[in-house]
Amino acid sequence: MEEEIREIIKNRVAEVKNKNVDGATSAYSEDVISYDVVGELKFNGINAIKERLKEWFSTLSEIVNYEIADVKITSSSDTAYCSCLNHINAKTIDGNKLDMWWRETTCYSHVDEMVKITHTHSSVPFDAKNGMALLGLKPNLGEQEIEEDKETRKSPRELAITLYRAFQNQERNVLENLFSPDFTFSSPDHKDLNKEQFFEICYPFSERVKNFEFLKIMESGNNVFVLYRCSSRDLPDFENAEYLTIEKAKVKSVRVFYGNKKE
Repeated sequence: MEEEIREIIKNRVAEVKNKNVDGATSAYSEDVISYDVVGELKFNGINAIKERLKEWFSTLSEIVNYEIADVKITSSSDTAYCSCLNHINAKTIDGNKLDMWWRETTCYSHVDEMVKITHTHSSVPFDAKNGMALLGLKPNLGEQEIEEDKETRKSPRELAITLYRAFQNQERNVLENLFSPDFTFSSPDHKDLNKEQFFEICYPFSERVKNFEFLKIMESGNNVFVLYRCSSRDLPDFENAEYLTIEKAKVKSVRVFYGNKKE
């Protein structure tokens, strides 16, 4: 579960940087509860969070950087919580600079066999003498790694996992950014499909995928061999093996080898 949560965090960072409301909220459950640093005392449901995020993005002319740091995850088989520090460096539409850190605690649960955010709580400290929020505080992280969405930091194995989770969650924009311009896809049914052909012929199957369970992932240089079990919404489970080639933090090719259906 921790691996999936870290992928969710990295995807959230990327989508916030792009001011993509749907992408930034793709991991939230439908009935998520959010305690934000501003606005309502409590936000109920995914639509409320989307509206709040849309409103926030509309006040920013440019997001220079967004990052999530000091990540601590505690998980069990079904639930997990994550504490972290968020940082935004942006320019507002009225010409001011927004540069602040805030605290966040996020709860995750399995929803329909997928890891989803079910509760999030953000806050900033305040000065007890005057009641004002302390927005200028900065953490002392030392050498601790900041969870920025820089694909060059990801290993080929991590990029492969990102690919399957994006396909499973129907995050086409993530896949389009992950594939190299000369991306090719081959399987027993198709040979050397380019990126456009892949999205036309193969991507629609993502609507039927419930979950990818990774049985084996082996990394060798810029290549990744993945053996997985796929659970579908209308087909028996099946196992496939795929061979991925990674170049310059992009997926250059995917070759699929069909396995057996699990009745």
